[in-house]
Amino acid sequence: MIKILIVGLMLFASVNTYSDKKITVSEANTLNQLNSIIYESLIKENFIKFNRLTRKGLLVGCELEFQNTYRDTRGLKDSVMRTVFSAGSFSLSYDTDRHSFWVLLKIIPSVINIKNEVEKIYPPYLDIFINDESFEKYKLNDHECEMGGKCSFYATKKLGVDLYESILKNQPFDGEVKLSLIKDGMDTSFKLSSLITHENWLKESEKFTKCNLELGDLATNEFKQLLKKEDGINK
Repeated sequence: MIKILIVGLMLFASVNTYSDKKITVSEANTLNQLNSIIYESLIKENFIKFNRLTRKGLLVGCELEFQNTYRDTRGLKDSVMRTVFSAGSFSLSYDTDRHSFWVLLKIIPSVINIKNEVEKIYPPYLDIFINDESFEKYKLNDHECEMGGKCSFYATKKLGVDLYESILKNQPFDGEVKLSLIKDGMDTSFKLSSLITHENWLKESEKFTKCNLELGDLATNEFKQLLKKEDGINK
């Protein structure tokens, strides 16, 4: 019942918000109140959780999956703030074929557009900062995710070891996601730790770190095996 009410409010609230028709101050106030109700309802569903990524039962990656709802104060039109519902993930993986680490940041922001449809947005700008360090220098490419939104892929010529070290550098791990929904717009940002209580965040972050250490052990063992093979060939 609550979800039906929320959807109904979102549909009603979007009717005049982003049309070319100029809305009155009274209408803007009403729409902002409705968006506020929507926001207060959806923000209760914010979460972040750790997932082990496996292939044929074997560990290949460590993921933090998240859901975040926020008010868009950066892309205002007619003084109305949209409620933005976003789902995504941040993951560190190890490629056993290429013997390298890589990172994937995914986010799918959704809003209700003027046609009363759920619109998934491809953010013109998306990045993650860890220990105040931007990952932009590690980025290889951006592409649209299968479910919409944006996927940013990070890797390096150093087999991704520098990526791995950046993630494990300071503990407890945390990351700040920055994005913009409009070209050349101001950034909206949120820390992963802000999506759940501090106590629960420490638990999920610890699981993520332990998984990353396990990935590191896997990579180290593989490197040792490769060195043994090379030694055998050179003898």
